[in-house]
Amino acid sequence: MPLLPVAAPCSLAFSAKCLLRFYPRRCGGWNPLVTLREYRRQRSRLKVLEGYSRVFTHSERLRDIYIRSGLSQHKLRKIQFGVEPMDSSPNRAYRDQRDWEKELRLIFVSRLEREKGCHLLIQALGEVSSTTKKKVSLDVFGSGIDAAKVKRAAEKIIARYSNVSVAFHGWTAQESIAEFACQSDVVVIPSIWQEPFGMVGLELAALGLPSVAFDVGGISEWLVDRHNGFLISGNNPSTQALVDALSELGTNWPTYQRMSKNAREQVDKWRMDKH
Repeated sequence: MPLLPVAAPCSLAFSAKCLLRFYPRRCGGWNPLVTLREYRRQRSRLKVLEGYSRVFTHSERLRDIYIRSGLSQHKLRKIQFGVEPMDSSPNRAYRDQRDWEKELRLIFVSRLEREKGCHLLIQALGEVSSTTKKKVSLDVFGSGIDAAKVKRAAEKIIARYSNVSVAFHGWTAQESIAEFACQSDVVVIPSIWQEPFGMVGLELAALGLPSVAFDVGGISEWLVDRHNGFLISGNNPSTQALVDALSELGTNWPTYQRMSKNAREQVDKWRMDKH
């Protein structure tokens, strides 16, 4: 049993009770002055929102959190998010079944901070490789305060599993991400906080990439479990849950092909002209 609570999405309403939960739930550091300062900052932000006649969100999940935190449901409105898919030019070269049979290629696009869950994904790579009996590669686009820590974790996994590779690209232009995505199989969004929407999943869906993500925040607005990817329970995010989902996508070509097709079709519902 771990000595400290395991990181998990918080869906509790914001209130003074957060001060009592802060240390037992390990919501942050140990400095009580920082704790009080963060509480006051969040309370101030909520007060600002209370002054608006309308507050818009992109998901029912976040709308519900705001209501439970004290905002009037009458001023909260959900509007559909508009997405500009990454370049899906027919001239691009895409991977086919022969490529997929040799290697499962994953892509992660986000900040390298704990709440974005890249550490969970990296921990899963070795077992995914062992289960699928193929090479597993991960391209990471992004940076952040945990970049060094995440890279060290990747080095350990690579040293232990010869069929695993991880490449860090930092922040790059969208065109470059699209080029790599065309040669990838799955986009992974392992966030463990209440993600507002998870837009990158839809952006890359236009290139035929199914998504694997935890059911946090607004992701369930567009990701339908076993339709255009895997929507994993966000109550207790785990490496094993990622292993199970990625292994199925890496061993079952008909399932992968169906989800890839559905991912492309799902994008049409969210294009900017329908915003």
